[in-house]
Amino acid sequence: MFKSDFSTSELKSRAAKLADKTEAALSTLADVVRARAEDIADSTGASAEKAYDQARDQMRGAASNLASRIEDRPLLTVFAVGLMCAAAGFLMAKRPRSS
Repeated sequence: MFKSDFSTSELKSRAAKLADKTEAALSTLADVVRARAEDIADSTGASAEKAYDQARDQMRGAASNLASRIEDRPLLTVFAVGLMCAAAGFLMAKRPRSS
């Protein structure tokens, strides 16, 4: 048999202390991971908001540019829209007919 220099109660006491230290270390690790995850989430949210704002500004600029071009050349705009409608009508008329 294995003979130990420690009594059973002393082994239980050391095991309990080790369990407490392990629990404290894991709790600290969980807090660090949670804080880091929150930081990443905040950073990602800020980045997404910045990207949204940039895309919105670009779309507003493109819409403004398009509106000014339409105002500058109304006849060309009417011709272009008519051409697109004629192309769509041509493509729809070319659909195969079911027998």
